Amino acid sequence: MTNMIDTATTSLPHHLFKAHLQRRVVRLLLRHDRHTFRGRFRQLFAYSTLPQPEHLRTYDAYMTLITLAGELLDEIVPRIRRQMSFQATRETLDEEPPLRGQIDWPTSLARAWNEHPDQPPTRFTTTLRSRSFVIPENRLVVAVLHSYAQALKRMRTQSPFVDAPLTAGEQRELVQLEDRVRRALATTHFRALARDAHTYNVPSLITTVERHLRPGKNAYRDLIGWWKRFEQMHLRHGSSVQTTRVLDDEAKLSVLYQLWIALELVGFLAENNELIEPNIQTDQLRILFTWQQRQFRLVYDRQPKGHLAWEGAPGERPDYFITRADPLVIKDKQTNQTIWHEPGVLLDAKCFTGQQPDRATGAIKRMLADLQLVDAIKGVLILPDTANLSTKQLYPKPDRYLGSVDPAMAVHLHALRPMEQIDTLYDQLRILLNHVAAWLPERPPIACHGFLQDGDTINPGGTEPRRCPDSHEVLAICPKPHISERRMDFVSPMKDCLQNPQLCHIMGIDGSYGALPPFIRRVQSQEQLIETITQLRNLLQSKIAEDDESLEADAARSRLIEAIGELTETYREFRQPDTLDIEEKLELIFGQYWQQSADAPRGLPEEVRQMLISGEYVRGELKKAGIQDWAACAVQYVRALELELKRRLYQTSGNPSKLRIPANKFTYGTVTTAYNQRHTSQHWQVFLSEAVHPSQADLAAFTEVIGTLNTIRLARNSITHGEQTTRTDAEMVRDRILRRSDGGHEGILPRLVAMLNAPAS
Repeated sequence: MTNMIDTATTSLPHHLFKAHLQRRVVRLLLRHDRHTFRGRFRQLFAYSTLPQPEHLRTYDAYMTLITLAGELLDEIVPRIRRQMSFQATRETLDEEPPLRGQIDWPTSLARAWNEHPDQPPTRFTTTLRSRSFVIPENRLVVAVLHSYAQALKRMRTQSPFVDAPLTAGEQRELVQLEDRVRRALATTHFRALARDAHTYNVPSLITTVERHLRPGKNAYRDLIGWWKRFEQMHLRHGSSVQTTRVLDDEAKLSVLYQLWIALELVGFLAENNELIEPNIQTDQLRILFTWQQRQFRLVYDRQPKGHLAWEGAPGERPDYFITRADPLVIKDKQTNQTIWHEPGVLLDAKCFTGQQPDRATGAIKRMLADLQLVDAIKGVLILPDTANLSTKQLYPKPDRYLGSVDPAMAVHLHALRPMEQIDTLYDQLRILLNHVAAWLPERPPIACHGFLQDGDTINPGGTEPRRCPDSHEVLAICPKPHISERRMDFVSPMKDCLQNPQLCHIMGIDGSYGALPPFIRRVQSQEQLIETITQLRNLLQSKIAEDDESLEADAARSRLIEAIGELTETYREFRQPDTLDIEEKLELIFGQYWQQSADAPRGLPEEVRQMLISGEYVRGELKKAGIQDWAACAVQYVRALELELKRRLYQTSGNPSKLRIPANKFTYGTVTTAYNQRHTSQHWQVFLSEAVHPSQADLAAFTEVIGTLNTIRLARNSITHGEQTTRTDAEMVRDRILRRSDGGHEGILPRLVAMLNAPAS
């Protein structure tokens, strides 16, 4: 791996660096909070017990003013104006024309008659009805609007961001909000109240209003709720001593630097349309993003609750942790316990300038320790300046470790400065992400790569292969490329393979049920052949019950039959016999279908012919030796028939197969079940439409042949589950498959190949 390109920098004074850093953090917050974070960034710090940089409080005050404006001016105040509360009054007046109130004629006439009986009344008693808007509810509206306008003005005129004055656009946004508030206060009903707004006390008005509010939805109640949120113009809640701690200058700078890197990555990914979704919780920011057409996840954890790999270790780790979006996790299917978790890449950030390069020592030591604690091999230490450091990359010396440390382990030092030109900074982030993507490649699928040590090996030391201390069997070597190209375990084939989830990772994945452990296919004697068959048979019997009729169990029996067949063929290859007579006899049985060719497209392929030849050869050898277990020859006939069933019924059913089952699940059981349920079975209909009818085969003859398969299926199960296969059973299997015992009529296999087309080569 080549060294990272770092920014050649000159050291900046501490106060100047801090000013640049604060300016950039605030800018990123103002730019991304309402869009990228959808106004949820405050959740990162809202309930944190960690010390808080003061500039974040200022930022939150600014964002509170901006984000709460719409609710106040567009929703609450218009609703209050449409349904404004008032106080109705009725006043009795004694007045002369022109009159303001409604005349009380009985009272006015009675008084005039008493005073001047011969003259019409000149004074009238009237009733004046009026509405007064000078009530606590409306004074509260005016007081809130006035306080909000004052806060907007302070934010605009007092430059709250140190060395980062508001831009013209930001100033204009605040001015526009002030104008809207002034227009709201200048309306007819609020104008008179606004003159005394500076004398109103909002808390006391809220107390008075809340006493008179009726239950239900109410605009004044919403206004009180809005004010309470407006009063919380900071990121913290609560009043504990922890939430008011003051950071020292160095710690504050580090918090700002770490936050800046996280925000810069968010901005960079968002601008390149690579950001999928940021997820924010207290003290934690999770980013799902794409890079090089692959998905990754970055976690910025300010206060981790627990460690990744060591039980009981303190909840500390580097500031950023990047993994693939869907990392490989291996679990024990029975206990759900995690056995292995794909490691990520650690990124740590420490804020000090190149004027004090010796301060990097502690950060590097912690980084090396964290790599061990989380079982990772790659890490990046991000610094503002690497110009005066003696190295840009750390890696283990090859002469100091004997396998205890991965030789690929490395820590890279990378420079990121907030005062760089944005193009240069983005180039550095691009380089960083390219390296991370290279360190987190797609992993090969979990598969068995195990192989046995050969017990006949001779080495210069004369030592024997490693053996299991309990069973004394030769241990198998189990490479695990899904973990590392260098990862190899020594395992016991009988105790660990497919039984110990800690060492056998294929357990539980599709197709592993009933799988067999690694075994040496080389067989040099009949005794060795029988011994290996017995071991494999015992292993299958320990995992699968004889009455298990599932597809998985049937596929496992087929795998055992296949393994025994391979051992039988290896035995024949080792003996190198002359099998010409055997081939001539088999050719008499199959006639023109013995060998597949252009003239005989339905003939047997080479693979099936060799199965039958080795079965006949081993049959003769077993007769001579008087061996009791005849499984080695019987399985060859069973294998040959099963393979031809798959070729002529499965491989001719389309691609993908219309049978809708995997190829490894197609067994005798598939065919016999379809036959038993042929009136309703979809598989049976596929056999007819894709194999029988295209071959112009007689339906009755095909049905008869398939109806005899259950005997072979039961015999196959007996081979896999019995202690041994007797000569009688083996001869019965041979006769049913090759020729019937009643007069030498054709067996199942010759009839099948003559009846159905073979798949195209």
